[in-house]
Amino acid sequence: MDYFIKLPSDTKQDLENDSHLIGTDNMFGVFWAGEGWKTLEMIITKKPELAEHVEIITEKGKKYSIPQFLEKIEKLQIRIQR
Repeated sequence: MDYFIKLPSDTKQDLENDSHLIGTDNMFGVFWAGEGWKTLEMIITKKPELAEHVEIITEKGKKYSIPQFLEKIEKLQIRIQR
């Protein structure tokens, strides 16, 4: 399952850009982080006031807040390719 970060100014077309892909849950206990993971980290650490305006959207259109998303992936191993 792919997860995308949607900022308030983003359009549907923006979500198709790889820079918005937070990552992929491979359904085997691993979450592979994408380019959007960096944006998520920046919001959490440097701009927390933006967090309430950000949505996390799955490839199927389900929406999560940042806390809901983090709770959903908390038991997964998060792997970041550098």
